[in-house]
Amino acid sequence: MSKIFISLAVVFSLMGAFLWSKNGTALEKNKQDTENAEQKYAQLQKTFTQSVAELNGLNDDIKQAEADIEESQAKLAEVSKQREEIKSKVASIESKHDDLVAALERAKEDSADLPKPDVIIPQIKELKARSLQVATDLADAESQLANLNQQKARTDVELANFNEKLAATRSGKSFPNLKTRVSAVYRNWGFVLLSAGDKQGVVTGSILDVVRDEEVVAKLQVTAVEANKASANIVRESVAEGVNLHPGDVVIAEQTISASEVAVIK
Repeated sequence: MSKIFISLAVVFSLMGAFLWSKNGTALEKNKQDTENAEQKYAQLQKTFTQSVAELNGLNDDIKQAEADIEESQAKLAEVSKQREEIKSKVASIESKHDDLVAALERAKEDSADLPKPDVIIPQIKELKARSLQVATDLADAESQLANLNQQKARTDVELANFNEKLAATRSGKSFPNLKTRVSAVYRNWGFVLLSAGDKQGVVTGSILDVVRDEEVVAKLQVTAVEANKASANIVRESVAEGVNLHPGDVVIAEQTISASEVAVIK
């Protein structure tokens, strides 16, 4: 009986060892399979991550490409606009060219009846030379006319002065606007010298007034006249009592202006 139990025990032991051995091999294999699966998963995870990164990169490339396309389209629109403008300018230039060609043809037709250059050019030169000569002659004539007008003006002044002197001489009076001074007094001889003469309007034989302090203090009668000086006798009965004539006394034409209107002569 005990042997049976022992035999059964041995059998169970052997069966347990067999089962343990078999299960251990299976566990080892499962472990290896798990490790292989984990490695494959890690590899797949890495590949997925790389694919996502590549996909993101492709998205960025797509966005950049879209932006480049939009920019290219904008440039294309601008180029198209410029092309239309250039076409318009070309059309305008061609139209102007056609107009110029037509105008040139008309000018050729109009100039067909004109004189030849070898004929008209000498005539133009001759006409130009004549025009220059006429302009020169006209300038000379205008200059001569201006000189003649100046001479006439001077002659008119001289004539007026002469007529005034003639009238004064005929009337026996000096110029009404005469103003001069006594330059020297000769009491013993009874005459004075004046600092004005014929040019200033002193007339021989005329009566002059000696003015002092706005009063006529004496009268003179001209006896001799030169260009710029004259001599005159003192009319004694006209000299106020106690008055002596002195060089520098103011002398005017008789009764032409009042003594109070005589300007001070420096």
